[in-house]
Amino acid sequence: MITDFEDRRNIWLMPAVLVLVLIAVFLNLGLHPLSMEEPRRALIALEMKFNDNLWVPTQLGEPYYRKPPFYNWIIIAGYQMFGNTSEFATRFLSVVSYLATGLLCFWFGRKYVNVTVGLFSGLLFLTANDLLFVFTLVSGEIDLFYSLITYLGFLVIFHFGEKQNYYLLFLSVYLLGAIGTLTKGLPSPVFVAISLTTYFIAEGKWRQLVSLAHLVGILLYFGLVGGYFWMYQQHNDVSGYFFSEDSLIGQSTERTVLSKGIGALLIHFISFPISLLKVLAPASLFSIFLFRKDLLQMLRANRYIWFCTLIFCANVLVYWVSPGTASRYVYMLFPLATTVLFYAFCQASGTSFHRLLTGFFGVVITLFALASVTLPFIPTLEGINGLLVTSAGSFLCFAILLWLYWQHSQHRLLLFLVAVIGARLLFDLVVLPHRAKHGPVVEDKQLAYDILEKTGGQPVKIMGNSMISRTTIFYLERESEEVLSFDDDPQRGTFYLARLEDLANERYIRLLDFEFRDQAFALVRFEP
Repeated sequence: MITDFEDRRNIWLMPAVLVLVLIAVFLNLGLHPLSMEEPRRALIALEMKFNDNLWVPTQLGEPYYRKPPFYNWIIIAGYQMFGNTSEFATRFLSVVSYLATGLLCFWFGRKYVNVTVGLFSGLLFLTANDLLFVFTLVSGEIDLFYSLITYLGFLVIFHFGEKQNYYLLFLSVYLLGAIGTLTKGLPSPVFVAISLTTYFIAEGKWRQLVSLAHLVGILLYFGLVGGYFWMYQQHNDVSGYFFSEDSLIGQSTERTVLSKGIGALLIHFISFPISLLKVLAPASLFSIFLFRKDLLQMLRANRYIWFCTLIFCANVLVYWVSPGTASRYVYMLFPLATTVLFYAFCQASGTSFHRLLTGFFGVVITLFALASVTLPFIPTLEGINGLLVTSAGSFLCFAILLWLYWQHSQHRLLLFLVAVIGARLLFDLVVLPHRAKHGPVVEDKQLAYDILEKTGGQPVKIMGNSMISRTTIFYLERESEEVLSFDDDPQRGTFYLARLEDLANERYIRLLDFEFRDQAFALVRFEP
C-alpha cells in the first residue's frame, strides 16, 4: 500500500502533489468575508496601522490586553506585501505558516528517518481534516502561525541537542519562545518548560537545565519579552496586561479546570481523545498500528521518532486536563503525531489492518465521486457559476483516481491523499462561492456598507458599551480608514450605532435598523 519513495524514479510525483496543495489552499482564499476570530485580529492590526503605533494593540480604540501584538504585526506585514487590507492579505501569511509547518515536518522526517517518512508525515499533516477543511479557510486567526513557531521550537531542541550545541539550543528555543509569548501569551513558556525538561531528563542530561547555556537562553527570553513591555510602557500603562479583567493571565486560565470545574474536566477527559482522532484524520486512522506488544521498542528504535513521541505525550497532557481546549490549540502537536503514526504504519506493513485501510480509502474516494454527481441537485447551491461543469469534471477526476488507486497498489496512500486534496479543491469551487454570497457574516459585511452609505462616509461612534459584530466593525474601519470608538456622552449631529433600549429618552433620527445577538440596534443621528 505504501509508495516506495526510496525509488528515485517515483519522486517526481511529489512536486505535482505539492502544487495541488498550493492551489487548494490559495484558490478563492479571499473570496468570503472574515469570520470567527479573524475580524478581531484584522481589526487590531488595522487600528495599529491607523494609529501608527505598533506597540499598543487596541480594539475600538481601547487597549487590548488578551494577546500581545506579534501576530498583528504579521497581518500588517501581509497588508504591506499586497498593498491592501483585503481578506486574502489578512489570511496569506497564516496559510504560508501552515505550509511551512508541513515543509518542516518533511525536512526533519527525511533527515532523521528517511525520505518516505518525511514526505508522507508532511502530507498527512497538510491533509489533516481540521486544517485542510476548516482552519485554512479562516486562517486570519492566530493559531497556524503560533503552531509554526511552537513546532519549530520543538525541532531546534532535538536538532541542536543531537549536535550537543547547547548554547544554540537554548538561544533558539528561547528566541522562539519569546516570539510565541508575544504572539499568544503564557502557553509558550509552558511549552518550552515541558519540552526542555522532557528532552533532557529522557537523555539523562538534566544538568543542562541548570547550565550557563540555559541561563543565557532565559536571559534572552526575558530581554525580548521584557523589552516589548518596556516599549509598551512608553505609550500606555503596562499593568493592564497583568491586572485588568482581560489580562494575559486571565486569558490563559479561563479554559482550565480552575475556571470550568471538575464536571467539565471529566467530560473533556473522555471527549478530548475522540475529538483529537477526528480532527487529525486521516493520519489518526494509523493509530491502530500502535496497538502492538513491542510498541516501546519500535518507537525507541529511532531517536527522532522517540523524541516526537515524548514531546507529543508530555505537551498534550496539559490540554487533556484543560476543559476549555479547542482543537486549534494543539495544532503544533499535529506534525509530531503524523510523524509517529506514519512511522508505526511503515513498521506494520502487510498486516490485515493495511488491507482494511485499503478498502476504506477506496470507499472514501468512491464517496467523493458520488458526492460530485449530487452537486447540481442541492438547492442551496443554485446560482453557483459553472456548477454542472464542476460536477462533471470532479466526478471524472475522482473516477480516474479510483481506477488508478486499484491498479497501482504501490501508490495507494498517495492517490488517496490526492483525492482528499481534490475534495478541498471542489470545496473551494463550490462551497466558498456560496459562503461569499450567503450567511450571517455576509450580512454583517453588507451592513457595514449600508451604514457607510447612510452616513456618507462621516465618522460613526458606538453608543455606550454596545457591541455589534466585529465583522461589521472591521469593514466599517477598513472602508472609512478611521477607528470607531465608544461614546458615553452622545453628541448632537453625530452618527451612532446604538441599542434601541438605550434610546428611549433621546431625540434622534433613525436611519437604519438591524439586529445582533437577538438585540435590536439602529444607526441614528441625534437631533441638534
